[in-house]
Amino acid sequence: MNITKYSGKRGTTWQVKVRRQGRYESATFKTKTEAENWGRHLEDTIVRARLYPDEPRRPTSHTVNELIDTYITRIVNHHSERTQQEYLHCLKYWRSSLGDTNVAHITPMLLADCQSYLRNVRGYDPQTVNKYCRAFSPALSLAAGPTL
Repeated sequence: MNITKYSGKRGTTWQVKVRRQGRYESATFKTKTEAENWGRHLEDTIVRARLYPDEPRRPTSHTVNELIDTYITRIVNHHSERTQQEYLHCLKYWRSSLGDTNVAHITPMLLADCQSYLRNVRGYDPQTVNKYCRAFSPALSLAAGPTL
């Protein structure tokens, strides 16, 4: 990115030239800040387009049920038989408590409430509550990624 200051009859202007990956763009702005912001944004867009050329559009809404189904298909089925049984048992709880909730609405506070329920109402030990969280955590990581 190259920013050049021009002073003329009509005042000062700033010209930005961006050359990235065989692409050339330029624009003129009244302030240097606008020129810098435009140049940075354009460079980021060009780099992102090269790194993620076929980045799919993510649907705006998935439920926890859909997330768990995808997680089981992609990840849990590749674990050992015993691990699969443990994870499926734990995921059954998450499906019943959060199943119809939109994934975008899952917050740390909501997860803390579920953990509190497991500890206080069901009377599970902290180790057991951690096991439930360990079973669900990779599903949340899957939801945060670009491939859900």
